[in-house]
Parts: sequence; structure tokens; C-alpha cells
Amino acid sequence: MLEIVNVFAPWWGFASIIVLGLTALRTVGRLRAASIALAIAIGLRLFVLLGPMTGASAATSRREPDLRVISLNMWKDNAEPALVARWLGEQDADIVILLEAPIGSDVFDAALRKHYPYQYSCTRNERCSTRVLSKWPALAVRHLANGDPENRGGLSALTARIDVSGAPVTIAAVHTDRPWPLGRRDRRLDQIESILRDAKSPVVLAGDFNSAPWTVSQSRIASAAGLGTATGTLATWPTWTSIGLLPLDQAYVSSCIGTVRAERGPEVGSDHYPLVMAFDRRDCALH
Repeated sequence: MLEIVNVFAPWWGFASIIVLGLTALRTVGRLRAASIALAIAIGLRLFVLLGPMTGASAATSRREPDLRVISLNMWKDNAEPALVARWLGEQDADIVILLEAPIGSDVFDAALRKHYPYQYSCTRNERCSTRVLSKWPALAVRHLANGDPENRGGLSALTARIDVSGAPVTIAAVHTDRPWPLGRRDRRLDQIESILRDAKSPVVLAGDFNSAPWTVSQSRIASAAGLGTATGTLATWPTWTSIGLLPLDQAYVSSCIGTVRAERGPEVGSDHYPLVMAFDRRDCALH
């Protein structure tokens, strides 16, 4: 239950500060002092919780990027897959991570194959909604679906070691189910930690985690392989708000990878906004 509460921590925290502020304005004496003190305590807690992440999507490298990655939860009820395929083709990314991609759609797959000829999924038979699309062939792929590969009740994930412009990088694509029931969520975290510990560096981990980057579960995932957030508090869900409310889609990278750019893409028929990212891996050659 605490995990679910923490996902919405910024919203209940700011709402509490507003209520306490109004209470302080309308009262006197001990109640006023207590309201002010509690509002300050909540504000400090939010600063500790969110402060390290608020600038994380800002550039950490001024070099030209040598790796461009897009991560998008397409939404299984997306009525505009042609729009998604067209937009992805226009982006000229090196790697595309898709969650809730249509299964068995020859038209959609063919449209993407024009731009991303190498396509991998979380199951060997490719009947999986979590995929990695690439301009470059994979050196190795691990199919890591556990349970329902469409992610209605299981872990939908894969890793692909891809040689991009002569420099290999491990792409880990993950779609986790919602953070309840709690026991099931813990099992998913254990599985993801194991995946990341086995992954060869450098690593780019991205996907839809159905949680927020400031929660304990996401800290566990990032620390499992010494990864840092590349997208911070960049909100991607839902698209019925122009700015998004929660950063359910996230990306984490090895310490040697610099973030040149991390932005929210346009609405493309999904309930999630895409993540559009550019990275600099030149320091990884020194490790």
C-alpha cells in the first residue's frame, strides 16, 4: 500500500501544503503554528524525495549524441497504429522500445521494418507486446517474458546487446504490471534486478514501470546495476492532460552514458506520451 501512496506523493503533498496554508491563514495560536510546522515538514520531505530528480532530464553531456532511443507504450487499444509507425519512421532513432505493441499485425510490422529492420520481442516466437526495434543487428538477445507476455499479469521484458556504430550497448526493455497486489510486485522487482545484474555494461534500461522514479521499488531497480535516471520526473501519463501527471515511463543508464537530451514526444494515439532520448557513450570506452 505504501508503494501506491508514494507514486502520488507529489500530488497529495502539494495538496496538503495548500490545505495547511489555508488553515494557517484562518486560525491563530497553536493550531496556526502546528499547520505552518507541518506544511514546512511536508515541503522538506518533498524536496528530499524529488529534489535529486527534478533536473535529471537536463543534459549531462554537451557532445553530439551517438545513440538515439525512443520508448513508447503504444496502448493496446490504440486506434492509430499507422500514425505511430509514421512518427517513429520520421524520428530516425537507433533503437525503439515498444510496449503494448500490436501482436500479429503484419501491416504495422512491415511499416516499421522499413526503418528498423531488426526486431526482437520478449518471447522467442515473437508473440509479445514488448519489443526492441533497431537499425543495427543484435549480438545477443534474452527473451524474458514471465507469465502473460501482453503484461496483463506478468513481467514483459527482454534485453538485446546491440552494436550501434561499432560500440555495443545493452538495451533492456521492461513493462511491469501495476504495483498491486504487493507480493506480486516484489517478485517482479526480484526478476528485474536479476536481469540487470546479468546485463553487460553499458546499459540503457527503459520502459513502462507503472510506478514513479521516486519510489523505493524504482530505487531498487536502478541500484541493481548502478544506473542513474535519464528522465527524472518527466511526466508521460496520461495524454488527456497536456503535460502529463505521472512519470510512469522512465529510462535509466550506466554512469558512463551522458544524457544529451530527454524529452516528451507528441500524442500518437496512446494514453502515454513517448520518451525521446539522445545519449553520448564516448566515456564508456574508458571503462
